[in-house]
Parts: sequence; structure tokens; C-alpha cells
Amino acid sequence: MKRILIVTFSMDIGGLENVLMNYYRNISKEEFQIDFLIHKNVDSTFTREIKKFGGNIHYQGTVGELGILKYLKKLISFFRKNGVYDTIHANMEYQSGIVCLAALLAGVKTRLCHAHTTNVSTNYNKYLMPIYRMLTKISATKLIACNKSAGHFMFGNRTFEVLPNAIDVNRFLNVDKELIEDIKKTYNIPSNAILLGHVARLSKEKNQCFLIDILAELSNTNKDYRLIIVGDGEEKDNILNYANSKGILEKVIFTGFRKDINILLKIFDIFLLPSFYEGLPLSVVEAQAAGIKCLLSNNISKEVDLGLDLVEFIPIYETSGWVDYIKDYKKLKLNPNVIETKFKEEFYDIKIAVKKLVSLYNT
Repeated sequence: MKRILIVTFSMDIGGLENVLMNYYRNISKEEFQIDFLIHKNVDSTFTREIKKFGGNIHYQGTVGELGILKYLKKLISFFRKNGVYDTIHANMEYQSGIVCLAALLAGVKTRLCHAHTTNVSTNYNKYLMPIYRMLTKISATKLIACNKSAGHFMFGNRTFEVLPNAIDVNRFLNVDKELIEDIKKTYNIPSNAILLGHVARLSKEKNQCFLIDILAELSNTNKDYRLIIVGDGEEKDNILNYANSKGILEKVIFTGFRKDINILLKIFDIFLLPSFYEGLPLSVVEAQAAGIKCLLSNNISKEVDLGLDLVEFIPIYETSGWVDYIKDYKKLKLNPNVIETKFKEEFYDIKIAVKKLVSLYNT
């Protein structure tokens, strides 16, 4: 049995965490012992599930808390204490090179660096990007990215493999209609309401106040539009206050984090994601699996469009393009077989994609 260590920021509920869990659930636990090293000590649905399946969870302070040298030293100490893993799978964005360097010094044979973003969130890390890229270059044995945009951002012109943010597409195709109706009742959604949906962590880069502006304009029409925001995060109070200042708070539904995204998506008429930047948003992949039309910021990678005629990219410098599209939109219905086939062709079906990850672990 091979020992694998997945290193990431947190295993709370979120986009990257969902991606990792989709792969974790579908990898043979008889072939691989998979442990996690995370930087935020949380007790979540995901951490409990990992432990249930026999995975160990270890905790480490962040680079920001410890500084690069102390962080590196602590990682090396961790490897010496816990034994050498066969493969390290680093999902620390631009800081993955530090993890791979520690693994190299500890004697780990296979060191995977996995890119998930197309931007740097802080000035501190922007200044350190040349160092991060250099560390990745000298320490990683294999480079992976969720899409080409993330790979080119992190690795430049170096060779990397694309490992899509794959999902179990059948969960989104086959949803009991009674469960869909139950959710509408839970949130007291009128039968004639047009539902705008959004699934993401509530953070500045997701640009959720832009959604409030869109809804405020649509509220001046004779149709009943509602906005459903699925997720939680540090920006929640700001979004609530902004919706209240616009006089439309009663038209915004905050669900918090939910595990039944496959059901929630089915109540949406249109999915909206006006992010300032993204890697490859899992929520958009899931929305397409559910057959939902997606309106996305034109800052998001075009690779997220799986070719099902479900994705439109619109600038976020003003709301008018979004509002006009929503007002004119007529909901369409795709054949589930067409969706399933496309996901398999594009390697977004988890059962196909996980074979690629296994081959990387076995390199």
C-alpha cells in the first residue's frame, strides 16, 4: 500500500476542499493510505469523513504565521516524525514549492505541485512569487493544474498536466423532484419567482455585492426575482448590509454552507458568478452538470465552458449586460445523456479523472 500525503490550507467546506474530497472518495483505500496535512485546525464534515475512511489529519501553521524558513523546518521535522511518504500532493497554490522542497529534503520520491488559481491575493505573496516559482522548479517532480490558465500562471512555459476539477456527474443529473420541492418550501420560495443562484465562499474576490446590484435593478421590473446565495465567509455581513441598504434584503436568501448542492442547483433558473478572478470554479462545473445556464465574469477562464451552450461570459464593469441577459432569458432543458457524454469526453467525470490522478501517484 502506497502512502500519500495531501497538503492544503483547510478541509472546511469550500471549492478546493470539494475538489480534493471528490478525488479522495473515489481513490481505492486498499491501494493507497491517504493522509492530510492542513493549516487550519477545523472539525468539519470533510475531516470527519476522512477519519471515517482511515485517513490521518495533521496540522501545521501557515507560512504567514511562521515565515518561510521556520515553516520549511517544521515541515521537514514533520516528515522525519511521521515517516517518509511515497507521494506528496501539494495544493498550496504558489506556496506548494516550499512543501515540495521539504519533501525533497526528506527523501520523498514523488512530489506533485497542483495549481488552482490565476492570481495572487496579497501584496506580500506577489513580492515573493519569483521565490515561490523557483522553489517549485527545483523541488517538484510533476506539475499539475486545474486548467491551462492556472498552469501558465503558476508554471510559465514549463510542461504541466491538466487534472480537471472533476465531479460525480450522476449526482447532478438524477435528483428526486420531491427533494427539489422540499427545498423550495424550506425557503418559502413563491412558485412564480425567478431564482438567481450563486454558490461560493463569501469573500471579496467573488464580488457578491455585484449580485446585489443586479437584483436591485431587476427588482424594478414586474417579475419576482430572488437571489439565493449558498456559502459562508468573512464578507457575509457586508453583503447583508449592502442588500439592506438597497432595500432588497427580503429578496435575498442566505443558505450558508450546504452538502446538497446537487439538489439546490436544480431550483436555480440561472447561475451567476461575477468573480474578479478564479482558477477553475467547481461550482460552474456542477451547475453545467445540473443543466443550469451560467452567467460568468469574463475574468474567469473560458476553459470552464464544457461546450454545452450553458455558459456566457459578461464583463463586470457594469451590471447592464447581466440584467439585460437575465430579463430576456428563457430556460432550456438539455438531455441528460448529452451532459453525461460531454463530461466523459472532457474528463470531468470523476471516475475517469481519478484514473489520471492514480497514474500520477504511481509515477
